[in-house]
Amino acid sequence: FDVLISSDLQRCTDTLRIAMAGRNTEWHKTELLREIDWGSWTGRPIGSVNMACPPADAETKEMLYERAGRFVSFLKKNFEGKRILAVGHGLINRSVEAQLKGIGVDALHLIPKMDNASFRILSI
Repeated sequence: FDVLISSDLQRCTDTLRIAMAGRNTEWHKTELLREIDWGSWTGRPIGSVNMACPPADAETKEMLYERAGRFVSFLKKNFEGKRILAVGHGLINRSVEAQLKGIGVDALHLIPKMDNASFRILSI
């Protein structure tokens, strides 16, 4: 890879540090690849909340999709033609893939769920 880009959250930085141990590759950490912001639900177990009624301060799927678009623009502006390893979280990764494939926010369900440690090869 020419460049590494990851969420700035611990889970992703740890994953990338382990995966790329011993390699001296340019690495950028960004808030753009963070998982969806659940607002006042952050840190609570999924089973303890009503997913049908998220809190008013939670990031919406439209907001997440727009953030994914900003990430794609960041890639195009700064890393055109480079081989990039991007490490993010499931929901933002799906939104990035949708943005790259021209799939709108209302069709996000067409992008398959990403399990932990899964990967996809995409082109800009």
